[in-house]
Amino acid sequence: MMARFLALVVLLMLAACSPVTVRTDHDTSADFSHLRTYGWLQKPSDLPRDPRIDNDLLDSRVHSAVNDELNSKGFSEAPNPDFRVTYHVMLQSKLDVQSFPVAYGYGLGRVGAMSTDVRVSEYEVGTLLLDVVDSGTNELVWRGSAQARIDPNRTAQERTKLIREAVHDMLKRFPPKS
Repeated sequence: MMARFLALVVLLMLAACSPVTVRTDHDTSADFSHLRTYGWLQKPSDLPRDPRIDNDLLDSRVHSAVNDELNSKGFSEAPNPDFRVTYHVMLQSKLDVQSFPVAYGYGLGRVGAMSTDVRVSEYEVGTLLLDVVDSGTNELVWRGSAQARIDPNRTAQERTKLIREAVHDMLKRFPPKS
C-alpha cells in the first residue's frame, strides 16, 4: 500500500515538472488596452547567425505557435499593426556536477575506505525570447522568455510540441494584468 502511494506521489511530481521555465516582464507604464492587431518585426540581416538555431524549421515553428496563440486571444495580423512581435533564440553551455560519497569495505559499521565519486556532464540550455514592440513608439513593452534543456535526440514532433508549450506559457501572460 505504501509503495503504491509513493509511486503515485512521484508520478504527480514528475507530471507537475515542466521542461520549460517561463518568465515575463513588461513596461508598467504601457497601455495594453488599445492593442488589437499585430505584425512581425523583421530581423536585421547583418546579425551573426548560428546555423543550429537560425533555420527555417525553427522559424516556422515559432511563427506558427505565436500566430496561433495570438489569434486565440483575439489579436489579428495586420499590415499596420498596433504592435510588432519578434523573437530571439540563444544557446548556452552548462555543466552538471554531481558528487556521490562512496564507501569501500566490509562489516557492520566498519568502513575500509571513503571517497567521493564526481560526475561532470555538459549540456546546452536553449532560451526563446519573445518581444512585443509598440508600433507607435517603437519601444519594447513586453518580453517573455522560455528556457529548456536541449535534447538533440528530440523528434520534429517533440520540438514542435516544446515550442508550442513555451509560446503558450509565455503568451498566457500577455497582455499583462494590471
